[in-house]
Amino acid sequence: MAARTRPLRPLLGLAVCGACVALPALGAAQPPPHAGAGRDQFPDADALVLSHLQEWTLGDDGSVRLAEHKWVKLLSPRAIRAVADPRIDFREGLERVTVLAARTHAPDGQVLEVPDYSRNVVAPGGAAGFPAFADLRQLVVSFSAVQPEAVFELRTERLSKPGAAGWLWADLRLQDDYPTLERQVVVRVPAGTPLGYRLDNMGEPGGFSKSEAEDGAAYRWSFNVLNNCDDETRSARWQQRCGRLRFTTCDGPQVWLKTLLADVERACEPADGVDAFVKQAIGEELDEAAKVRKVCDKLKAAVHFVGSTSAWSGRHCRPAAEVLGCGYASAPEAAALCLAAVRAAGLEAEPAVSVYGPTFADDLAVDSDAEAFLVLVHAPDGLLRVHPKEGILDASSPPPDWAGQVPLTLDAEGGLRRLTWGEETEGAGHRLSLRGNLRIAADGRVSGRLHFHLDGGFVDLESLRGNSQKVRLESMARRLLAGLSLTDVSVSELSADRLRAEAEVELKDALEQVGELRSLALSRDLPFLAAVDLPLDRPDRRTPVRLPWPLAELVELNLEFPEGWRAVVVPATVPGHPFGDGRIGLIEQTVQAAADRVQIRRRARFDVAEIPPEEFGLVRDALNQLRGEACRRFVFQPKTDQASQPVAEPARKNGN
Repeated sequence: MAARTRPLRPLLGLAVCGACVALPALGAAQPPPHAGAGRDQFPDADALVLSHLQEWTLGDDGSVRLAEHKWVKLLSPRAIRAVADPRIDFREGLERVTVLAARTHAPDGQVLEVPDYSRNVVAPGGAAGFPAFADLRQLVVSFSAVQPEAVFELRTERLSKPGAAGWLWADLRLQDDYPTLERQVVVRVPAGTPLGYRLDNMGEPGGFSKSEAEDGAAYRWSFNVLNNCDDETRSARWQQRCGRLRFTTCDGPQVWLKTLLADVERACEPADGVDAFVKQAIGEELDEAAKVRKVCDKLKAAVHFVGSTSAWSGRHCRPAAEVLGCGYASAPEAAALCLAAVRAAGLEAEPAVSVYGPTFADDLAVDSDAEAFLVLVHAPDGLLRVHPKEGILDASSPPPDWAGQVPLTLDAEGGLRRLTWGEETEGAGHRLSLRGNLRIAADGRVSGRLHFHLDGGFVDLESLRGNSQKVRLESMARRLLAGLSLTDVSVSELSADRLRAEAEVELKDALEQVGELRSLALSRDLPFLAAVDLPLDRPDRRTPVRLPWPLAELVELNLEFPEGWRAVVVPATVPGHPFGDGRIGLIEQTVQAAADRVQIRRRARFDVAEIPPEEFGLVRDALNQLRGEACRRFVFQPKTDQASQPVAEPARKNGN
């Protein structure tokens, strides 16, 4: 086997070892630091990290020692699971950990050691059950006497085997869910070993020092009173919001990327099993893009994708034929198998690694930067970006989940080559428009015609091919009116960033009947929320809400009802809500009722990709008002002797 050129594990956090040994504590238990801190100083905190020390030492022989000492004070039962049962991942056989201390400092002064039966080794989630990753284990330490005001102390020492790590690296989140009173990070490397490091999102850099001696250098970072940094739905990534420290002994992003790509290339050697698999997948297909789609569809059915970073970081990819035979793969192994299959189909292709552009550094890279492994196929009509699980990705406009991603490969000189996703569109470049005419028959059946206009990120070309067009459009139509079915679909224009279609539709069931009245309700969620989920059920917001891109939605519906029917209740009008003095966007709904029809027009527009928390409360309230019963419900009185009574006024209150 070739010599390893990268670390066997991300050497960070509480990464611990294969044999977990509990040794007697080093001397008597010491009182917790900052023990007097609590609710008085941090009234909103559920826990406090009193002190957290991590110290890495890289030996001359390539061994790595990580000493860690952490004290956490529980303030609320809400944090019990997070702080009283720490979970520690490790690689069995390659790493050894010693638990030097695991104890609870109770509020009454008692000190309770964690017994052996409260230290259990299990298979971690994500990679459990796969023989190739059986060395991935997890130690669960369950503290005793769990109660508010108790302090949990955990002290460990981890030692990796000499040569197990090609380079040392870590990606540390300095601000967690709970305030931290004292944080120290120390890295010691042998003489002549360079260490690249980067500190982000911290404002003042804090205490940093570097000392050198004949045997090596020591780098030290010290921080006091770090505020907590909560995670919220649709907030920016923690790497953009929270204090972040990265360091590595790898000699630059080019070396890092070259190592990852070389490992994928090494695993995709030609094999008879792969050739047979590809022949069965593509048959007599001649179109290059169609070949790729068929290969990806068959791979998705034949191989389970193991998404855990631990399943690939620090280990070589297995050969593509072996992966195909066993039916499961890590992210780079799946890319290697996809690459081998595409080449077996006669196409030119190369591997790539996707990183998150806003947080990727030009001068430093660590394994956690690799968010996806792709295959770039050089087809006659242009470059195809292929994800082994998701298939061909739209190069002109990234899908919502891929916003900000930057595929990386190497140019002819060995430098980084970044691929873009086409021209970024501003404001309403990402649009969704749904217009239609629906008719209610005398028997309560509903039918009509809808027009679909999608632009930019709302167009996922790969999900709009063949019969999937009807499935996608029908799903969108049902976000206008639940139960709608498409009986005939006509697509007039389809490109990477533009869709124009219309369809005949009908409602599966007749209108709901309550006594003599007939009732109909629009769907609760707006169509754009299928692509851009928003946290509409949370009353408070502390961080900005991030959208994948600025967007606009327009829904126009003309609902006709039979002669002699009367609209007793129609959806309420929602006056225009301009957010941020119009800079952020607008939400509104207008309703016009006539003798034989009701016209409803709904607009939602966001001109920015980030909504401040103080403005999102208004956005949330406006959207929830539209989702309310009063803004969605129609009630009709079929033909009676009172058919000449006046048309109904819109409902004036939200009937939630």
